[in-house]
Amino acid sequence: MKRTKLIASLAAVLSASYSLEASTYSEEFLQWKEQTMTSYQQYKDERDEAFTNFLKKQWKEVDTKEGEIRDATPKPADIPIAQPKPTVIKDPLPLVQLPTQVKPPKEKPVSERSRAELPRAELPRAELPRAELPQAEMPTTEVPQIKEPPVIHPEVEKPLADLPTIDFPVAEAPSSTEPIIVKEPTSDKVPSKALPEPFAPPIVEVPKVHTPPVAVKKPKEKQKPKYTGKKYTFDFFGRKTTVYADKNLAKGLGYTYNSKTIAKGWSDLSLAEYDSVLEQLSTISKEHNLGDWGRVQLAFAFTKKLYPSNLNNQSFASWFLLVKQDYQARLAYNDKGIYLLIPAEQSLYEVTFFTFGGKRFYAVSPDGKSRDLGRVFTYDGEYPRAIEPVSMKDHLAFSDETNYKQRNFKFTFQKQKHQITLNVNPSRVNYLSSYPQMDINEYFVSPVDLVTANDALDHFRPLLEGKSELEAVNLLLRFVQTSFEYQTDDQQFGFENYLFAEETLTMPASDCEDRSVLFAWLVKELLGLDVIGLDYPGHIAAAVLFSKPVPGDKVAWNGKKYTVTDPTYINANSGMTMPEVSAHKPKVVAIQ
Repeated sequence: MKRTKLIASLAAVLSASYSLEASTYSEEFLQWKEQTMTSYQQYKDERDEAFTNFLKKQWKEVDTKEGEIRDATPKPADIPIAQPKPTVIKDPLPLVQLPTQVKPPKEKPVSERSRAELPRAELPRAELPRAELPQAEMPTTEVPQIKEPPVIHPEVEKPLADLPTIDFPVAEAPSSTEPIIVKEPTSDKVPSKALPEPFAPPIVEVPKVHTPPVAVKKPKEKQKPKYTGKKYTFDFFGRKTTVYADKNLAKGLGYTYNSKTIAKGWSDLSLAEYDSVLEQLSTISKEHNLGDWGRVQLAFAFTKKLYPSNLNNQSFASWFLLVKQDYQARLAYNDKGIYLLIPAEQSLYEVTFFTFGGKRFYAVSPDGKSRDLGRVFTYDGEYPRAIEPVSMKDHLAFSDETNYKQRNFKFTFQKQKHQITLNVNPSRVNYLSSYPQMDINEYFVSPVDLVTANDALDHFRPLLEGKSELEAVNLLLRFVQTSFEYQTDDQQFGFENYLFAEETLTMPASDCEDRSVLFAWLVKELLGLDVIGLDYPGHIAAAVLFSKPVPGDKVAWNGKKYTVTDPTYINANSGMTMPEVSAHKPKVVAIQ
């Protein structure tokens, strides 16, 4: 009995001793954590204070340049109708092999991807402040000595040394090895076919499936939002989106724009509680699989809600949010207003820009309009860590769509009428329409929504199975040539406007580059054949690499002969070049 009491007493003493030590340990850890967070906040404050002082002094007056014109050659106003002739092939081509389904584009291994392609979470934390910006030293704090300290490595931002300036080359018109035009005769024994009527009905809603009624459950209590602050709900390409934010983020600049008012505006926003907003924007971006341009558009959408009727404040707040997300965004101003500038990795056309250190900074606006800025004041320097350019690559943004819209198409091939219906992603189409104009190769390589892609495979499968490569390519040519009305961009939009493949599927009319992009995607995705783009003055077409030689016009490129396929030349089969451009040697647009 005594022994039992002795053991119990000893256990109580040890327990009390352990509790005291654990309590001391916990208190010391909390003290260390509080000191570390205080140190981190002091560094953030000093970093913003240094940048505020920088903004008061380091502005330069520069001349901006008007956006470049991609191709000033007028496009054909009227498209000729071909008189196709029968093709005699001595060595029959193989039948097409259709895939079971269209798979998402393969992502490069992280080691092979450029810095701009990496998701933000994967980016190494380059924390080198620019030489032009005065820096605040990281404050030091004494960490209490703790027995067996916990292994915890909180991420604390540290200033580093100067980062070398990277000069991004200005992209030129896509070109490669000079193509060689090869003309081959075709036989002529079959009369021409009548042109089917173009068909372009409006987009209709996909009918909803009616499900049987279910028992009504007691509604759950509304959960309190994870974030605090004022609730801002806005439309983001058809998606109802909510962000909770500190009302101090809605402070405006007023109506006077100079270095002092901009510096004060930065200071005001940096004192607001913005970290939670950045976290929410990051979460929304991941949900919708947004790339860099999508994140720019998300900042625009949110700041439009912050400042519903003030474009200058929208541009200013977007600049602040993008810089805080490590983008190399800059700001410019003149007596007319405030302008957001981004260094896009791809060339943008008809967008005002200026050049610093070999980089083009483009003036993009929340309202999507291009402006002739003239002379502006801007600065040459970066906020610490804000060194990321904006990539215009699209990695299937809005692939989480659930409400698709349908588009019906009619066309005739070999005297047989066909009708197909394709589902399109409205959020993606609206998002893609926000892109500034780029080089044509960017449209050729852009991925297509997987539901739309597999829908196309399912609808074209019964039309393509059992056909040779040549027959299958000619069927897809006829679909693109005759399912859409032909209109130039000036006729349809009033300005030059290249369309992505999914945009073309929703438009009643299209022109040569739009049709070539759509056709090339169909051939690559459905038939698995290699395709290149052909860039003539004022005209875009395509060319296909068949397994075996076929008669007709060809382009020799990289040691291979590609057969000309023109999705704009109505009723033309493979091997037929549109007469209006036959005298020109096209530039080759590689499609990887």
